[in-house]
Amino acid sequence: MSTTERTANSYFLHLLSAAIWDRTLEAHVFEGIDKTVWKEIANLAYKQSVRALIADKVLSLPAQCLPPSDITLRFISVVEQTKQVNRKMIDLLKELQVEYMREGFPFLLLKGLANGVNYPEPLLRNPGDIDLLLYVKGDYERANEWLTQKGVEIEHGGAVHNIYIRNGIAVENHSHSTYFSNWRYNRRFKRVEKDVLKKGEFATVELDSDFLVPVLPVTFNAFFLFQHLFIHFVNLGVGVRQICDWVLFMHKHRAEIDSDEFTRLATDFALLYPMQLFSRIAVDHLGAPESIFPFPMISNNRHAEMVMHDIMESAWLFVILGAVAAAMLQHFFIKRNFPAYTFPFVVVTWLILLICNKFCGDMLAISIPAVAQASDSLTGGFKSFGQVIFQDKFLAGLLFFLAVFISSPIAALYGLAAAVVSAILAFYLSVPLTEINLGLYGFNAVLCAIVFAGPKVRDGLWVLISIVLALAISLLMLKTGIPKLTFPFVLATWITLLLKNKLAPRIKRGNIS
Repeated sequence: MSTTERTANSYFLHLLSAAIWDRTLEAHVFEGIDKTVWKEIANLAYKQSVRALIADKVLSLPAQCLPPSDITLRFISVVEQTKQVNRKMIDLLKELQVEYMREGFPFLLLKGLANGVNYPEPLLRNPGDIDLLLYVKGDYERANEWLTQKGVEIEHGGAVHNIYIRNGIAVENHSHSTYFSNWRYNRRFKRVEKDVLKKGEFATVELDSDFLVPVLPVTFNAFFLFQHLFIHFVNLGVGVRQICDWVLFMHKHRAEIDSDEFTRLATDFALLYPMQLFSRIAVDHLGAPESIFPFPMISNNRHAEMVMHDIMESAWLFVILGAVAAAMLQHFFIKRNFPAYTFPFVVVTWLILLICNKFCGDMLAISIPAVAQASDSLTGGFKSFGQVIFQDKFLAGLLFFLAVFISSPIAALYGLAAAVVSAILAFYLSVPLTEINLGLYGFNAVLCAIVFAGPKVRDGLWVLISIVLALAISLLMLKTGIPKLTFPFVLATWITLLLKNKLAPRIKRGNIS
């Protein structure tokens, strides 16, 4: 880590601590900060999903301590935009509450806006989506059917929820608050959740004047918020905002939390030690008082510092080890003159996920689907090129297409055509339109086409066979829940190569050029 980054980290945590505990900053601490440090502070605020909190606290400084004008103006804009989006979400939730109750679908609000009320200024919490737990048996299925009849396009969002877009905001209907991939834990959790919901002793939060929304009971909610945080830490990475959500909830509701019940839940689901690590981080780096945590605290140790380092720096050891393992596996295939393509990347990524799930709480990620705007087939084709390098933006895909075109025009054109064909086939096979528009059902086709592209008619035949196979494999993997990555491309290409080697001589004898 550079000196600038270390300095920025220190200022960032100082600002965040002051923001969440509503403390006044000591102005002299921020005098004479270099612009590069301010830029890094702004970058950290963005990466950690606390932009408005940091921006608002910076803007409370006297004029001589403010960052350069361009950064100050950006902070002003971030604060206003965040408040505006949160107000829009509250207004939408009011509409949803009326509509759902009219149809007989009572719900509990999960995390999100409900967490915002625990902040000194709720509207500054980074907005996300609206999560609704339909807790009455059968309501989840009935509500989704009702929405479908209204013409609402519902997408599969994960193991326990579906998602739809309204007024530009993602709304998630949940059948359960969360889940565990380990079947024993999951079965046990469902029993606990069922008992909690059956009692009906729900808490409420006030999001606006006289606007009350029911939420999970306090003790169970405190457990759920951490479990959700930890899932994301293990599988997707976590920002400091999720830690702030949990810590501020614990702070506000400490007197209402049943310490014995909470600690029992944490112990039963093997989450007590992770909780102790994150609470240690909250105390040491965010200024949280130890008294807000209803379990025995631990002293600072290397595990807590490793977790904090990962959160702040995203320096995942698995990434380094994975890169080494993938390179070794690639070398193994090269020595045997076998076309591995991206198989080393696929198998190493699967292995990392398996290890994380087995030794880090045994939990799978709850997928957080991206939201795509409607696009035509050609735009989706370029986005498929972008997805090859993990980019879902049109411009990134176009630039990658041009790079391939410079190297091999026919490969680029075949790739674009393959992406469009694959997207059309996926659409007629009822694949969610959001995923098609993001290029998620075209990038394997792009790779297949690049492999088999050539000037002869039969080259087009092999391209077509490979993209149909890749799409079929993608759909099969979707049912299994295994991350497909580029495995459909690898397997489809291997199968097509086998067919080509077997059938090419016959095709050649038939004079198909």
